[in-house]
Amino acid sequence: MRKIKVLLVTLPLVFLFSCAPKVQENQVTVVEKKVLSAAYQAKGGNESGPITLSHRKLEINEISKHLEMDDETTIAHLKATNVHGYFSLIAKNYPPGAEFILYQIDMSRNVRPTKTFFVSGNGMLVTQLDDQYIYLANNFLFFSNYLPGEPVDFVLGSREGRYFAGTRIVPNPIQAEDESNRKITVQIDHPDKRHYLVHCTGFQPCETYMLITIFENEKLVHAVKANGNGEIFQATGPTVPWVTGGDGSLEIRGQELSRPLSVNFQWGL
Repeated sequence: MRKIKVLLVTLPLVFLFSCAPKVQENQVTVVEKKVLSAAYQAKGGNESGPITLSHRKLEINEISKHLEMDDETTIAHLKATNVHGYFSLIAKNYPPGAEFILYQIDMSRNVRPTKTFFVSGNGMLVTQLDDQYIYLANNFLFFSNYLPGEPVDFVLGSREGRYFAGTRIVPNPIQAEDESNRKITVQIDHPDKRHYLVHCTGFQPCETYMLITIFENEKLVHAVKANGNGEIFQATGPTVPWVTGGDGSLEIRGQELSRPLSVNFQWGL
């Protein structure tokens, strides 16, 4: 399946493809190291300095307004093009007068600069498009044909190399939440697309649970323990090399759960 990653700046469109040259380990520049460091911190939910970068997913009515369609037509359009959603980046505490580059980082840690933004006097990031200026928040990102749980990282880095901040977007998320706000999310955690990281929140601190994952017909059982914050982290994934994809599921059981919390998904290329 061909994967297309698209950056939309109102009009016209700028297409970003996933076939960029792979960054070789011995050719990584100082800037790329800083970009990858910021992306790694964003992956863990940490901030890398005084500036911040986050994102939000647009509601259907916002997408409809942007595309100049009614909601029903917008939903049909997103489904027909397999677009998982539109996202807006949110930047805070950026120094006026500075120049920032927006980088995109894929699962193979390829670093690709995309657009340049300037910080206006009021701290807003803008980029020039022909004879007009577009704010970062209106520089919508949309994604199609991403695997369930496949993340993509974005980093804003100052041109002189002083400031870097990142955010991670999962366009096609694997997640479930129950009425008690217990939540499980599953993300692809390796370029081979076979290694996953399970993250659970809202569970009883220091309690032990049973985590069951199924990849096609392979069943894996993990005994897991929540940390002091009620979080659970567990690596998992298929181990049979000749099975390359199919149905997947994850289920967590415990004494405090009246019923298991579970989620189904498709995995593999």
